[in-house]
Amino acid sequence: MECMHSDLYIREYYASHESLRRSLCRSKLQDLDLSLYKDLEILSTRKGVSSLDIDQSEGRYLLSGSFCGTILLHDLVPQKEEPYTCPAVCRIRPAPGKAASISRIQWYPHDTGIFTTSGSDQMLKIWDTNALSVVERFKFKHIVHMHAVAKAKAHSLVAVGTDGNGYVTLCDLKSGSSSHILKHHRKPVLAVDWSPLSDYILASGSKDNSIFVWDIRRASGPLFSLDQHNGAQRNLSSSITTSHDGHVTGLKYTSDGLYIVSSGSDEKVKLWTAQDGKNTMVNFGKIGLLSKTVCQFAVSTYNHGSNPIICIPVNDIVMYDLEKGIKLKTLRGHFSAVHCCTFHPFLPELYSGGGESNILVWSPSRRKMRIKTAGTNKQNARRSVTLTSRSVYDDNWSGDED
Repeated sequence: MECMHSDLYIREYYASHESLRRSLCRSKLQDLDLSLYKDLEILSTRKGVSSLDIDQSEGRYLLSGSFCGTILLHDLVPQKEEPYTCPAVCRIRPAPGKAASISRIQWYPHDTGIFTTSGSDQMLKIWDTNALSVVERFKFKHIVHMHAVAKAKAHSLVAVGTDGNGYVTLCDLKSGSSSHILKHHRKPVLAVDWSPLSDYILASGSKDNSIFVWDIRRASGPLFSLDQHNGAQRNLSSSITTSHDGHVTGLKYTSDGLYIVSSGSDEKVKLWTAQDGKNTMVNFGKIGLLSKTVCQFAVSTYNHGSNPIICIPVNDIVMYDLEKGIKLKTLRGHFSAVHCCTFHPFLPELYSGGGESNILVWSPSRRKMRIKTAGTNKQNARRSVTLTSRSVYDDNWSGDED
């Protein structure tokens, strides 16, 4: 019963206090700086952080994968007054002699009782969060660069891009089989992402410099490719369109599904219209991306009319206005190159992982984040979250069953 009340309070804390939530959303993300009131517990026994993901249902649990195969789970909800160190509530180490780099770690969108990993062990793994064990494995012939779990209600597919023949493989979590293969790329696939507007639309990016948009119900090929020149310029010796002048290293739909953002080893970021694949020609300039590596950048949501922001991990984190291409600032705090970053789904916070194994928290300065509320709303805004610490082995990951 206490567990249920805790879960309900977290949901209320994030969702019900509308004035607080809107005030936080209005806080300018360009005011992000290294947080002085929240940090994460550091475990120095692992190598650099390779991937991050926060659960989208409550925004409470942060998953992180490392280059040595270690998995950490942090509880982000404060349980005492600030400043506060978020504890690592569990750690999963690889078996001796079987350490493999994790390229992507991701929560199952509908249930924090499940998460997924993929990487250099050539596998997509499905994990039971309560048991901290693998319940399903999909084996491939090559390294897995990226996977994306669909948020769809119509199916339970995971799109997987590997270092092999340029195929995108669709793995079905319900049947445990690789249900479908999308063939059109000529080189390894480095990036995949599902459209938030359709259960069946998928985008993929490859080392062949191209991005394709697919309807997975069609077996004949992609719906269209993204042409960086919008058809105005093309190499006369080739009929193949290119999206970047280099490998496509990152790919993400915006939260409203209207745009696709991509990064390439040509050190450029591009913004595309999702409906027809047109290059918007927003000029971000030379970004300085880490060449030929997968880029896990973060794009903020559209909040109350403000332009979304993209944060790109390089040696530091560079922040741009997504619609204008204007560089807003550079976030410096890591002692080595930054490999991944992700925005909190409900709060104006950014989390980043670096080669020195640290996960840093970035938030707006409190002086610039004044919450103008009155009466009970003001009391709610000042109210601290006090929750009973719960064991990671208790069956408390999925609140719907409590």
